[in-house]
Amino acid sequence: MGKWTERPDLEKILLLSTCFDVTTDYLLKGIEDNNSNLSETNMPAKRKANARIFTAAGTAINCIGLISAIIIWMERQTSSSVAIGFMIMILGCLTHIVGQIVGENIVIAKKWFAVINTWVLLLMPISCVYNFIVAKVYGFWWTVSPIPRIGVGTPVNYRLCWVCYIAICILLDIIILKFNRTI
Repeated sequence: MGKWTERPDLEKILLLSTCFDVTTDYLLKGIEDNNSNLSETNMPAKRKANARIFTAAGTAINCIGLISAIIIWMERQTSSSVAIGFMIMILGCLTHIVGQIVGENIVIAKKWFAVINTWVLLLMPISCVYNFIVAKVYGFWWTVSPIPRIGVGTPVNYRLCWVCYIAICILLDIIILKFNRTI
């Protein structure tokens, strides 16, 4: 028995290198090269994080922010509840943005983040606007709260606030889905 006379196919070597996350030198010579100056062609492709994981985490953080703001408001009736909720939501949005930078499947993640978080992120601003308008119309002292306040104004105004919130969210979701048809 003699030496191996056939040469391995270059494409198969590159495929094995990528599959096993090793250099081509390691496959051909059995040498691990720990040198940081390896060329990009010898190194296997680095796998990117999935942006959808960051989107799910960002969405969860945003929901926690909204729920925290509502719970704090119910307990203490202070406008700091909205500030705390917004700070947590900023963290959730930043988590999503990090996923857009370091991840793959960015288009899908961005679309679903926008569709789902429209509902979470718009409740507090719409509630604050409603509470402000109703307080000015009816002469109440305006307080910032994460949800529309019951008992301020009339039941018709309260229902109208929720109808506007739902209509705005549905309209934005339709726009997002219409202009991002990439699933």
